[in-house]
Amino acid sequence: MTSPETPSLKSPTPTAHRSAAAEPAPSPDAVGAEKVVAEGVPSGSDPHPADHPDHTPAPTRRTTPMPETIDGAALLAEVEAFHRRFNVFPREGAYVAVALWDAHAHLLDAFDSTPRLAFLSPEPGSGKSRALEVVETLVPRPMLAVNARAAALFRSVSDSAGRPTILYDEIDTVFGPKAGDNEELRGFLNAGHRRSGVTYRCVGDGGNQTVVEFPSYSAVAVAGLGYLPDTITTRSVIIRMRRRARNEKVEPFRQRLHEAEGNKLRDRLAQWAEQVHQDIAGRWPEMPDGVTDRAADVWSPCSPSRTPQAASGPSGPAPRAWSWSTPPAPTTRAPSASGC
Repeated sequence: MTSPETPSLKSPTPTAHRSAAAEPAPSPDAVGAEKVVAEGVPSGSDPHPADHPDHTPAPTRRTTPMPETIDGAALLAEVEAFHRRFNVFPREGAYVAVALWDAHAHLLDAFDSTPRLAFLSPEPGSGKSRALEVVETLVPRPMLAVNARAAALFRSVSDSAGRPTILYDEIDTVFGPKAGDNEELRGFLNAGHRRSGVTYRCVGDGGNQTVVEFPSYSAVAVAGLGYLPDTITTRSVIIRMRRRARNEKVEPFRQRLHEAEGNKLRDRLAQWAEQVHQDIAGRWPEMPDGVTDRAADVWSPCSPSRTPQAASGPSGPAPRAWSWSTPPAPTTRAPSASGC
């Protein structure tokens, strides 16, 4: 009887033994590492970061540098010197008055009133328009107005883009002996002298009209021949221009060249105005004897005694002109009581 054949057991091949030896069973730590890698975290990461201090450098804080503090007396002296390069004014005090008017245009909301600056002369060729051109480079948002109507001006003043500084050349064509009355423009210039000044107009069509209040408060400088109406004159700083003498020399003003220089001073005036606005708004200059009522309203915004650092600066006394703290003496002509 033949016994059944016993099945033989095949031993693993040498290759199988090497594979088994090279690939041991994964440990729990290895399984965890593979899981971490699968979740997008490097296998070398510590699964318990809270157990160790964090040595990651803190982000650097970026601080905005503080704006440079501007010496007001030195800046105003630069503005005066800029005018002296191109303008000849009749009196020394006129340079100071004009430079202070340039500065006041940047601080309009710190005052209750704004004087009109008027360059007037009895004859052409006296430097009136040139003076207005230099002022244009130094004031905020200059608006050149020649033969502009009152409606255009008061709508410009109420523009949401910002209040302009109105520069009106050839004002004699509006108020001169050969011009009409132009009462509407006169009313606008008179009303805009005070912060509370407004102009009322009816807006709408037919029976759907409503009364609209347009602000009129704005800085205005004018130039022209002859005289202004008395109501504007008493609200103005008058600079009585004349032709230069042969020994009076000035630089030729070239707009393409010198406008940029003036604009740099304008930008510094704007920066300085932001720094001193609250201080100036709280100052009430003491007017000299005889300067009261309307004349005091005219000179108050242009008084150096109201200007911080007007008497001295960090390096000592300010230039001689900036110790001037009183308006020029009245002229013999009554309407020109605020003249230079």
